[in-house]
Amino acid sequence: MTGKAIAAEIEALERLDLPSLRADWRSRWGEPPRLRSRELLAHAFAYRLQVDVYGDLAPATRRRLGDLGRR
Repeated sequence: MTGKAIAAEIEALERLDLPSLRADWRSRWGEPPRLRSRELLAHAFAYRLQVDVYGDLAPATRRRLGDLGRR
């Protein structure tokens, strides 16, 4: 998948309501997170799409962000 294709998919998320986001998530990755905010689930969805293509953050980066978040 190209950067343009991901961008187009993320842009398409803007047009989906919460039940549609949940259904699409379920078809791709299983049970969606129990979020009641359409916006928050759309952000999580976009992140998962990018992780699938580009990979997740390095463990050291995740630890550093966690440390910063606790401060």
